[in-house]
Formats: sequence, C-alpha cells, structure tokens
Amino acid sequence: MPAPPTTSYNGMWYYNSNGTDYKLLYLTPGAGPLPSVELNNNPLLDPVRPTRGWGYWTPGGSSF
Repeated sequence: MPAPPTTSYNGMWYYNSNGTDYKLLYLTPGAGPLPSVELNNNPLLDPVRPTRGWGYWTPGGSSF
C-alpha cells in the first residue's frame, strides 16, 4: 500500500474499480481537510474529494 500523505492524522483507505479502471485513495476522517502542505500543487489529490482524498487512479477511475 502507498504511504498516506502525512502521518499526523488518521484516515482510511478507499478502493473502487469497474474491472478496467480503479481508484485507490487515502481519505481523511469525516469532513476533516488534508493538511495544507498536501493541498499545494499535489497531482495526487482526488478530483472528486480534493480536500479529503489523496491517492492513485487510472484515467477512467478519476471520476469514482
């Protein structure tokens, strides 16, 4: 598993796949935001949850 962006908070892993594309995210709990260092110019921010999610995905998985 990839390391979460920081270890200063607790979160959970999220995985979704349609058999072709996938999305693997580390989500912050509740509505808690990612630390500001993770929000600045980070290409791994989830486009669906930009203040809560960080991870990896295929091009087709970005919208999950």
